[in-house]
Amino acid sequence: MADVVIEYQRIGLLPTCLGNERIRILADGGIEHGANSRECEAGARWSSDWQEAGRLDDAALARLLTAIRQSGLLALPPTMIDEDAEDGRREELRIHIDGADHCFAAQNCDPPALRAVVRLLWDALAVAGLPRSG
Repeated sequence: MADVVIEYQRIGLLPTCLGNERIRILADGGIEHGANSRECEAGARWSSDWQEAGRLDDAALARLLTAIRQSGLLALPPTMIDEDAEDGRREELRIHIDGADHCFAAQNCDPPALRAVVRLLWDALAVAGLPRSG
C-alpha cells in the first residue's frame, strides 16, 4: 500500500504519565496502541509498550488517507498552544503521507481538523475491537 505512518500521542501535563495514550498506523495497515496503566520511570512518557490492535485492509487505509487529506489538518500550523491554560493535555500527531512528514502539536486547544483526524484514529481502533477513549 502507500508509504504512510501515522502516530498520535495524548500526553497529560500533570506530573504523572498515567493515562498517556498513543496510536500508530503503519503502511501495511497494522494498528498499534499503547496506554499507560502504571507510573513511568523518571523522565519517561511511556510505561507501556506498543500492542498490536488489528489491521486496516487496503480499502480502509485508503479511505483513512483520503479523509486525512480532506480534513484540513495538513494546512494547520505545526504548533498550537493555549498559553493561558495550565495543566491539561498535549496532543502530538506525526504523519508521513505522500512522501512528506507532517508534525502537529496541540496543547490545551482543540483545532477541529486535528479533532476530526484523531476521531478517525480512535474509530480505527474501535473497528479493531478496542474501546474508544479519545
